[in-house]
Amino acid sequence: VERVCPVSFGMGKVEWGERGRDVFVVGVSSDATDVWKFHVRQGRFLPEGDPRRTTPLAVLGPKLKRELFGEKNSLGEYVRVAGQRFLVIGVMEPKGNILGMDLDDRVWVDTTAGLNLFNRDGLVEINLTYAHAGIADRVVADVTRVLKARHDGEEDFSVTTQDARIPK
Repeated sequence: VERVCPVSFGMGKVEWGERGRDVFVVGVSSDATDVWKFHVRQGRFLPEGDPRRTTPLAVLGPKLKRELFGEKNSLGEYVRVAGQRFLVIGVMEPKGNILGMDLDDRVWVDTTAGLNLFNRDGLVEINLTYAHAGIADRVVADVTRVLKARHDGEEDFSVTTQDARIPK
């Protein structure tokens, strides 16, 4: 395993001034851009940090940025995400739609902030990358073993590789 990105999310209103939009609020780690191959267009992405502590930082999707700020620079401005104040530190490059979801109309915060905003005590998913496709079966087995141990022996989760998600 090379990178791990815990994910929490929910729907929330993102507001700046008189403008606001209900969007996906995605809680992720600093590794999200590497795991998902996303790039920041302006500013920076969420920094590394202690996963048990949150920092009120936000990265906007380009559509959300445009809807809230127009042509104004959003970096250094504060937005309200689901009622809480976050400092905008970045704007993502456009990605478009995947499976009917607009990846440009969302906000990224750290995983713990996502859990706290939506009063959740568990992750929605954990995304990871590994060295090469030839070890996929071993990675699935190892991940399953570790998660099962952390879930008191219960296999109340599923592990899916990207190859399994893509129809043949």
